[in-house]
Amino acid sequence: MKKEERHAGKALGTINNQIKRYFEMHCSTPEISGMQGRILHFLLLNFKDEAVAPKVIEKNFTIRRATSSKYLMRLEQAGMIERVSDESDARLKQIKVTQKAKDLHPLIQKDIERFESILTRGLSQRQLEDFFETIEKMSKNLDA
Repeated sequence: MKKEERHAGKALGTINNQIKRYFEMHCSTPEISGMQGRILHFLLLNFKDEAVAPKVIEKNFTIRRATSSKYLMRLEQAGMIERVSDESDARLKQIKVTQKAKDLHPLIQKDIERFESILTRGLSQRQLEDFFETIEKMSKNLDA
């Protein structure tokens, strides 16, 4: 039997699928997906009581406008965010987390911490540093 070649892209795709499946099965807040939870977590940590442009989500998660819009629409339908008019231009909409999202934040935080603990189990600090350095290089390669 021929030994299978290892490819970084395939490995990253596989782990990405496993992460999605993990959050689908272990999420404490079934009304939102794992990615939606990560978006809420980001908003609550950085903009808890502020309105923020959707572009901030796109940039932080390296997602396209259409993808961001889809996640934000679902979060709005779930009552986790609301769209508010920009003070300087009413045609522009910003997003703001609701009290419902603030109330769920401890559960979301707990899910993320548990996930990170499971994901990094058995890895040394040096291995994690090497991992992040490698991922940053790969990301820069794709941005070039």
